[in-house]
Amino acid sequence: MDRLARSIFHLSYLVDLFSKHGCSFVSVNDSIDTSNSSPTSAFQMHILGAVAQLERSLIRERVVAGLKAAKAKGKMLGRPSLAQATKDRMRHMLAEGFKERVIASECGVSVASVYKIKKLALVS
Repeated sequence: MDRLARSIFHLSYLVDLFSKHGCSFVSVNDSIDTSNSSPTSAFQMHILGAVAQLERSLIRERVVAGLKAAKAKGKMLGRPSLAQATKDRMRHMLAEGFKERVIASECGVSVASVYKIKKLALVS
């Protein structure tokens, strides 16, 4: 159920959309069947949707708290930047007129990284 919709609103929207197209939602694991218009099934579906939404919110809170704690401990988050020697080599090759693809291949970086260094060199 929590994989189907992102929120209770989204879940209700999907069930309404299904019914407009003549389809029904049936969850074998949760014993929910919207084809028979049972109030119990609708109630169960909304309760399970609310629990799934709460669970996602709690996970998000824990992730944010973990990132803050890691940052407070001085941990570097994200992808590490290129080594200064690699940046210098890329600038040198750019100045010598090498093509971006050749530089990327020689330095073991993406072409986008070469363009980023090129753009920073033009700004400086």
